[in-house]
Amino acid sequence: MVSPEVYGAANGDSAIPSQSDQSVQYNESPRHKFKKTISELQSVHSHNSGEPTDLEDKVSVLNTSMHSTNPATGSNKRNMTGLSNQGATCYMNSLLQTLYMTPEFRQGLYQWEYPKISPHVAENSVAHPNIELSQDSDDEVEDEKENIPLQLQKLFAKLQTTSKTCVDTKSLTRSFGWTGNDVFQQHDVQELCRVFLDALEHSFKGTCKEDFVNELYRGTLKDYVKCCTCGYESSRMDHFLDLSLVIRPFGMEDNAFTVRKIESLEKALEFFLKPEVLDKENQWKCDKCETKRDAIKGLKFHRLPYLLSLQLKRFDFDYNTMDRIKLHDRITFPKYLDMNSFLSNEEIKGDGASGDAELQSTHSRKKGQLARRISLERHELEVMQRRKVNGCSGTQDHDIEQKHREQDRSNLWPVQDEIDCEKTAQISSEDRVVDTWDPDFDVNGLFEEGPNVYELYSVLMHSGSALGGHYYAYIKNFENGKWYNFNDAHVSEITEHDVSVAFGGQSTNGNKYGYRSNYTTCAYMLMYRLLSSARNVNSVSKEEIPVYLKARIEQEESRFRLRERQQLERAKQIMLQVFVRGSYGQKVDKQILIYKDTTISEAVKVVFDTFKNDAASLTQQGITLPESLELVRLRRYNDYNGIALHTYDDRLFKTCQEIGISEGHQLLLESKEAKEEWEKFDEEKLQVFVKRYLPATAQCNDSSIKSRWIQIPQDSTVGELYETIRNKFNFTAAESNFRMLKRSYAAYSQNPITMLNPDNSPQTLALKLEDDLYIASGTDVIVEECQDPEAPSEAAKFYEKEANMINVNIRYSTLPTLAIRIDRRETVRALKNEIEKRICIPADQFKLLRGANTAGIELKAIDSTLYKLSIGNNNTIHVVEGIPLGVGEYNCRLMLYNRTAEAPSILAAPESSILPSELILRLTDQDSTLSFVQNIVIGEHMRVEDVRQQVWNIFVEKGCVQDCMTTQHIRLRDSRQGHLTGILVDGCILGKLMSFSLYEGRSIIAEILESPESKSLPHQVVTIALLDRSSWRFLHAKKKELIHQYNPENEESYKSNDLIDFLVRQSSSAFSIAPKFVQFARIPQFRQSINMLEAYTLEFSCASELAAQISTNSDPEFFLVIDSRVEATVWSEDDRRAIQASLKTVHSNNSSLPLLLNGPIDTISNESYRIKTKEVALVIRTAKAKSHAAISSSGSDSSNA
Repeated sequence: MVSPEVYGAANGDSAIPSQSDQSVQYNESPRHKFKKTISELQSVHSHNSGEPTDLEDKVSVLNTSMHSTNPATGSNKRNMTGLSNQGATCYMNSLLQTLYMTPEFRQGLYQWEYPKISPHVAENSVAHPNIELSQDSDDEVEDEKENIPLQLQKLFAKLQTTSKTCVDTKSLTRSFGWTGNDVFQQHDVQELCRVFLDALEHSFKGTCKEDFVNELYRGTLKDYVKCCTCGYESSRMDHFLDLSLVIRPFGMEDNAFTVRKIESLEKALEFFLKPEVLDKENQWKCDKCETKRDAIKGLKFHRLPYLLSLQLKRFDFDYNTMDRIKLHDRITFPKYLDMNSFLSNEEIKGDGASGDAELQSTHSRKKGQLARRISLERHELEVMQRRKVNGCSGTQDHDIEQKHREQDRSNLWPVQDEIDCEKTAQISSEDRVVDTWDPDFDVNGLFEEGPNVYELYSVLMHSGSALGGHYYAYIKNFENGKWYNFNDAHVSEITEHDVSVAFGGQSTNGNKYGYRSNYTTCAYMLMYRLLSSARNVNSVSKEEIPVYLKARIEQEESRFRLRERQQLERAKQIMLQVFVRGSYGQKVDKQILIYKDTTISEAVKVVFDTFKNDAASLTQQGITLPESLELVRLRRYNDYNGIALHTYDDRLFKTCQEIGISEGHQLLLESKEAKEEWEKFDEEKLQVFVKRYLPATAQCNDSSIKSRWIQIPQDSTVGELYETIRNKFNFTAAESNFRMLKRSYAAYSQNPITMLNPDNSPQTLALKLEDDLYIASGTDVIVEECQDPEAPSEAAKFYEKEANMINVNIRYSTLPTLAIRIDRRETVRALKNEIEKRICIPADQFKLLRGANTAGIELKAIDSTLYKLSIGNNNTIHVVEGIPLGVGEYNCRLMLYNRTAEAPSILAAPESSILPSELILRLTDQDSTLSFVQNIVIGEHMRVEDVRQQVWNIFVEKGCVQDCMTTQHIRLRDSRQGHLTGILVDGCILGKLMSFSLYEGRSIIAEILESPESKSLPHQVVTIALLDRSSWRFLHAKKKELIHQYNPENEESYKSNDLIDFLVRQSSSAFSIAPKFVQFARIPQFRQSINMLEAYTLEFSCASELAAQISTNSDPEFFLVIDSRVEATVWSEDDRRAIQASLKTVHSNNSSLPLLLNGPIDTISNESYRIKTKEVALVIRTAKAKSHAAISSSGSDSSNA
C-alpha cells in the first residue's frame, strides 16, 4: 500500500503549487543576496475563453469538429512536447506521440485507476495540495515501477502539463522490463504497436477498462471459403488491431483479372480483400460435398474499428540478392478514407452505425462500389470454375453469369433512378479519383454512401533502409486542426501539404529508379479515426488527469523550474579551488562558489570567512590563519607544480570576470605577520616555499614565522638564499646557524631530501640555485636550526620517512578494506606482520596477491622491499588464505594423458555418411585425451625425478596405478601450443632446461606406461598419419606417435638421415607398406589441424627427398604418409563443393573446432560470408506476466527497420 504522502493533487490548474513557506537559498557574495520563494517561480498556463460549439447533426459537426477547441485545456496555445530518445527508441516515441494525440485513447487511459491507491490518499491530496511528497518519482515502490498503465498515465500527464521541451521515457521502458541493451535495439513500429496494445490489454484484465483496447482498435474480418460446385460456404470471424497491406504483390497476374501496380491506399485495401481460387493441389474439402472441390477463398469486413491502423508493407525480401529491401513505391493515401466502398449490404457498417440509426436505415441497402466489384470478380471466378467442373456450354455459362450479375445488381442498387445506376456501374473506381487533400473538398458528400468515413490524423514516417533507419510522426492536433512533426525531442508545426507529399516514390537523390532506392523517406503506417459526432473527442482537459498523479507531477514541475532557475543563477557564478598551506607543507583546499562580478576584495573576504568557519578542522591539520582580514591575500596558484604565481594587490576593485578568473581557477590564500609588508610579485624571480622544521621537543614562540613564500633572482647562490631566509624569518644571533634542505616530491625518488649547505664553505655558498642545485619555482626548502652543522640532520630523517610513507589497501574476504600506512623501504615480510595483527591469521597461513582481484600475482619475495616491487601509494593487495609459495615456485596443473582415448565424433553421422574425423585431422591433443588431476607446486630448483615422485604419490593416493608399477612407469612430458613435445628425463633440473619454462598455471603432462621409462635425452617426438588417396579420407586409427633418439655429437646431415630411416621403418611397420613405396608430406610445425582440401594440394615425396626439409631439435614434427601404389582419385568440381560443404557443416556444428590455416574458405572458394546481426524479438514484460511469460513479437511477420 502506498503511503498517503506519495500522491496528492492541487486545486485549480496551476502547474506549480503555492508554497510560500519554503525558500531556496543560494550561495551569497557581499554584493549579491539571492533568496527566492517557490511561489515566485509559479507560472500558470493561459486558457481560452468561450462557449463550445453546439453540434446540431452528424453532417454539420464534421466541418467544425476538426477546428473546435476545448477552452478548459488551452493546449493549442502552448507548444507541443517531445520525447527524448534513449538510444534507438524513435519507433516507440512515434507511437507514443500518436497515442497521446488520440484524445479518445488518452481520455480512456485517464479513466483507469491504479488499484493500489486508497481513497484517503486522493482525498488528502486534494485537501492539502502543497504537502511536500516524502518520495521522489525515482523512489517509487516496485509495483508502481512495473505497472505499464500507471507509467503511461504519468507520461501522458507530463506531456500535457510540463513546461519542458521534452520529457524522458525511462520510467515507461523500465515498466516494460527493458534494460540498457533493449533501448539500443531497432524494431518495427507496427511490431511495437501490436505488442504494446497486447500488453495494455493484459494489464487491464479484471479492471473497469478491460475492453478499452478492443473498443478503440479491434475490428473483425470474415474469412470465408465457398465451394464452386454446391455453393456451400464456410467462414470464421478473425479479429484484428491493424491491417498490413501489400503494396507490391508477388506476381502481377491472376487467373481472374490482371493486377495493376498498387498506387493508392484504396487499391491496397482492394487487393487485401481480393478473392482467390483454390484448385488443383490446393483444392478445399467441402463439408457438404464430402470431397475436395475447387473453391473461392477471400476476406470481408464484418466490423470496422473506431481507430483504423493501416501498415504499408514496405519491407520485402529480394530473392535475387537474398537480402531484405525497402520498397519506396509511391502510395497515395486520402485525407478522408471512405470505407463504405468496401462494405456490402450483408456486412455490418462498423462502429459509426450503432450511433446513427437514421443514417443506417437510409443506407442499409446500399453497397460500396469496390465491394460490388469484388463481388462481381468472385462471381466470375465461380463461373469459370463451374465451366471447368461441369463442362457447361458457352450459352449456359453466359446465362448463369448474366443471372448472377442481375441478382447482384438488384441487391446492390436502389430501385429508383435505374438508368443513372447503370451508368454509375460502368464507371470503375479508378476513374472516380477524388482529391481529398483539396482545401475545397467537402467531406459531407462521402456520407451519402454510408457512415463509415475515416479521417487521417497520424502518419508514421520511416527514413532509411530495411537494415535500419529512423522513425518520426506527422500528427494532427484535433484541438486546433494543425499538423505537427514529432521527431523525438523536436516538435515543429507543418502544413497539410507536407503530409500529403509523404507518399514516397522518386528518391530525393535524383535516382530515376527511386522506388528501388534503399535509403528513402516515406509513410509507413497510417492512423485513421471514424468521423462520428457521438464518439469524437477533440480535447482532454487537465481536470481529467487522475487525482493521484496531479500533486506528484506538479511538484516535479516545481522542482524542474527551481532547477532551471538555479542553473540560470549558476551560470552567473564560478567555482574556485582555493588552497592554504601549513608549516610542514600540508595543503587544504576548498571549492568556493562566487559570482563573476565579485571584486577581488570581496572575494578575499568570502574565502577568508569560509576558511575561518572551519578553523577547528584547520587547526587539527596544523594550519592557523590570522585573525585580521588585512593579513591575507589571494594569489594565482598552480597545484600541479606547487607554484605561487601573480598577486592581485593592484586590482582589488576589479571583478573576477574583468581579470579573467574563470571556472576551476586555482588560488592560494597567503598570510603574513602584522609587521610584515606584502612583497610584490616578480615573474622573473624564483618562487620558493620555505618552511621551518620544528621538532616535537623544541620550544618555539607561537608568534615566530613558520613558513613563507620567498622570491629571489634566478641566478642567486646558496649564500644569498641563506641571507634572505635569515632576514625573512627574523632569526636572532643564536639562531643564525641553520641548515637548508631541498625536498623532492617525485613519487619513486630514492633520495627525497638534498642538503643545500652541508657546510658553510665559500665553495658551497657560491653554488647557483638553478644551475647547480636544480631549484625551480615551487621547490620546498626546509630550514633546520642546528648548533653543530656536522651533526646528523633530524629534519632529513623526518622528511625522508614522510616522503616514503605510503598507504596500502588490504582486502581480505568480506571484511572492509584495511588501510595500512607503511614505509615503502620496508619488506613484504614487515607488511605481512602488520596484516597479521589486523586479521589475526598467522603470516605463514595466507598469501599476498597484487592485481585487480584474488586471481592476481602472488608476492613471493617476502624479503624484497615494497619500493623494489613497485608497490606505491594507494595500491591494493589481496589476502588469500593458503600456504604461500617461495621464490621460484609455481602452481601448475597436473594433467593425465590417456593415449587410448578416441576423439569424440563431432557429428552424429549414419553409417553411410562421412565422419568429420575423416575430413579433418587434428594435430593437437584433444580434451578427451587429457584430464585434469589436481594442482601441484613445482619449483625451478626441483629435479625431474622429484616431480615424478610427487606425481607418483598423487596417483597412488587416487588409485590410478597398479601395485606392480614403480615411479619409472610415470612419464612426464611438456606441452606447447596444444602439442605434446619432449619427455622430461631424470637428472635434469627444471629451471635449467632450455625448452622448459615454468610459470603460474602451466600444465605438466603425466602418462602411465605399461613398461618402465627408457627414454633419455636427446630425443624428438614425431607423429605420422596415413592418408587414403583412393577415397581421400584420413584414417584416424592409423595415427601414431613416435619418439626418435639421436646422438647429439653427430653432424646435422647424419641426424636427418637417421631420422628418415627411422620414419621409413616405423611407417612401413605401422601401415604395412613396403619401404620403397612409402612417401611423406611434412606439415608445418604447431598447426592445429589439417583438412582434406589442404591435403589434396600437398606434394608427397620419397624419403631421400624429405631429408632437406626437416631438422632435428626438440620441436615436434608431423608427417602424412601415403602408399605410392594407390592411385589418387581426381576430384571433380562437384566433389570439391561437396567436401567444402561438409567442412562448413562441421564448423557450424562444432564451435570448439580450431580455425584452419589456409582452409577451404580462404584458398578454395571465392565466396564471401557475411555474419549478419541476429535480430532480437521485441518483448514487453507486464507486471502480471513477469513471473510467467512475456508478451513478444515472435509471431509478428513485420520486418524490423
